[in-house]
Amino acid sequence: MKKFGIAAFSLSVLFAAPAFAGTLEEVIANGMTIETANATYTVTLNDDGTYTTDIGIEGTWEQSGDEICFTRTTGESSCQVLPDGKVSGDSWEGETAAGESATVTIN
Repeated sequence: MKKFGIAAFSLSVLFAAPAFAGTLEEVIANGMTIETANATYTVTLNDDGTYTTDIGIEGTWEQSGDEICFTRTTGESSCQVLPDGKVSGDSWEGETAAGESATVTIN
């Protein structure tokens, strides 16, 4: 499994009580911005398990253990462990479904 793939979020909105639940709640409430060497885009996670971006990428997302997983409508998918304790304005490093390094920032 790849580490971070905005292009493929398939995360259910059922929150167990893992440490990252606060981070996930922040992402759902505020969205996130993904910055790679080639693009910067905003991702919105919807309560129904779908996501959209401002560059036309969309799909589904779900929680899988301590990871958030994305599946693009085009089929690419990936998962990433969410860091705990992140709030609006915080960033971390990840990787897109295409394998690009990315900085993720909670809006």
